[in-house]
Amino acid sequence: MAWAVKLPSGNFRGMYRDADGKQRSAGTYRRKLEAASAADRAEKQVRNDPEALGTLTFAEFLPVWRAQRVVQPNTAQGDESKLTNRVVPKWGEVFLRDIRQADVQAWIAEMSRDGLAASTIQKHVNLLSSVMRAALAAGKLPVGDRGEPPTNPCKGVTVPKPDPSPERYLSDAEVTAVRDLLEGFDRFVFDVLIGTGARWGEAVALTWDHVDVKNRTVEIAIAYDRAAKGFKATKGHAKRVVPLGGTLAGVLADRLRLVGFGEPPSLPFVKVPKPRSALLLGNAAGLPYDSALFSKRLDAAGRAAVVEVEGRKRKVGHIRPHDLRHTYASRLVQRGVPIQEVQQLLGHQSIATTQRYARLGSSGWDAVRNALG
Repeated sequence: MAWAVKLPSGNFRGMYRDADGKQRSAGTYRRKLEAASAADRAEKQVRNDPEALGTLTFAEFLPVWRAQRVVQPNTAQGDESKLTNRVVPKWGEVFLRDIRQADVQAWIAEMSRDGLAASTIQKHVNLLSSVMRAALAAGKLPVGDRGEPPTNPCKGVTVPKPDPSPERYLSDAEVTAVRDLLEGFDRFVFDVLIGTGARWGEAVALTWDHVDVKNRTVEIAIAYDRAAKGFKATKGHAKRVVPLGGTLAGVLADRLRLVGFGEPPSLPFVKVPKPRSALLLGNAAGLPYDSALFSKRLDAAGRAAVVEVEGRKRKVGHIRPHDLRHTYASRLVQRGVPIQEVQQLLGHQSIATTQRYARLGSSGWDAVRNALG
């Protein structure tokens, strides 16, 4: 029978007897109940109690973990792919109690040798850690060799540093050169993306309800979830209003006169109001425009577009739709918009995410040049 002993410090030490009847410590805790619970787990473990030891394999515990999770459908879909391809093949048949920090660290090295990007490795470790946190909470992980409380074996591992970000920012000349090679609806999509800084899922969820041509604003309030084939709240559930430049406001006004307000898409709207009008970036069926189609045409335009730099011609090169969001941000920073305001316009939850654009500002460069002569 496990018990707790009060120490002179006011803390409590969990005590139990091992299989030979010798008294053992399960560690020191601030609360009596914690100490007694830890001692009880340790006692059951040394007495080879299957229920306490957690004689479940990683794969057998996954249904318990899945039942506890609350994530977006696209996140769940991506995680299931990682589980199937790499996590379960590695850990599926291993007992939860046998997964140790050193094993996780060796797995990280293995993924690195296989050529996985640092960001991809981090996602796989995060996924494993999520399962192990649930196992820890369920009492399925063992105490330490010296009676320390059970811990998540993913805690404290070293993951490779993130790879350099592939984002790029188009110059004004590059924007013009690429836009001139796009035609019809593709040019309209380009204008919306680079004029609002919206993420693709946010842009294809915009309806005419969200556009105020008179006051030159767009409200970004919902996003398209491709995995769930429906609309949901934006990232972080944060609405934002984006002011429009005169050029995009004119483009939108012309487009509205041409197509009218239309009918809302026939897809589910989950926990967000259903609009009364059509999508700005809808296809012929009134559904969100296919990102793959636009990506292909944008990239082709980028590879064909040519700009003049220092008296020499140079191709613009490969472009992704998300690079238009980066270009939107870089333009704001370069024109002196405060980084905190850029954060709000982009919908970043943390200023740290927006800080990567801060280096593009040039407010103090003239003073530096003058100092250097």
